[in-house]
Amino acid sequence: MAKQRTAHSPYSLGLYVKCPKQFYFEYLDNYTSVYPHKQEIKNIQIEAGKRKELTLGSLLHIILNDFFRLPKDERHEEKIVTLLKETWTGENGGARGKSGGFPNIEEERQWYREALDILTRFCHSQDLAPDIAYLPEKEKENEFIKANFLKVNVRSDVTLAGKIDRIDKSETGEVYHLIDYKTGKSEQNDDFQLMAYSILATEALGMPPTKASYLYLRSGNLKSFDPNKEAIECTKARIIEIAEQIRNEKDFLPRPTKMCYYCDYLEFCPAKEKARNLIAEYKGEDETADLPF
Repeated sequence: MAKQRTAHSPYSLGLYVKCPKQFYFEYLDNYTSVYPHKQEIKNIQIEAGKRKELTLGSLLHIILNDFFRLPKDERHEEKIVTLLKETWTGENGGARGKSGGFPNIEEERQWYREALDILTRFCHSQDLAPDIAYLPEKEKENEFIKANFLKVNVRSDVTLAGKIDRIDKSETGEVYHLIDYKTGKSEQNDDFQLMAYSILATEALGMPPTKASYLYLRSGNLKSFDPNKEAIECTKARIIEIAEQIRNEKDFLPRPTKMCYYCDYLEFCPAKEKARNLIAEYKGEDETADLPF
């Protein structure tokens, strides 16, 4: 019998909407969702070089969290470059290699340069000295810190969970700006994730934001939304609606697309042949444009 799930993050809810079967493999299946099986499956994808974008996104989040924990006078380009070097090489002090997601050194160098370009542009385009109201606790790559995942009940039987990247505050500490970093190329995100995080900021942290923004790290663009009462109530209703669909779901049918290339569970999927055909049709296209990070 598959597991039940009552706590949902914006990511998990979006995953169900995108592909119920991937959601099932990720959270409910008695084999693929259980550690260490999940880690074994993930490592296969890493060594195949299929998680480079996720690796980049994870490292940039860690670096920016560490950067904004520094005193204001230490937040400058030289420091963020040092943080990149230290975070990228980790305890080994060298290349990440195949086990770190990069099949060869040339490709790893390319991705390192991309991370360096993103962080350098960040230093030139963003305010490096905002007053910080909230940051998640300092964490290492692949480390799970329970306190960083905030939880609130949107209904007695539905829990919203999520990790907020950053909240800035005004000089008086009375106005809050919630910021979520995006490392993908797409800038087509709607307000669902930000409104969900605004619920967590308000009810779990006591920091109701007056503005919530996606910060697209590749371009430096900021896309902002107003977390007003109506938007929050609509988001709560949507969370409950999707949670009920998950609870009542019987089949968890796959919805294959070209993005199946990035799915950890392709080899387990009953639609893997159709998915492979779709992936092949898009060979040569920029397949990272639609990634949600």
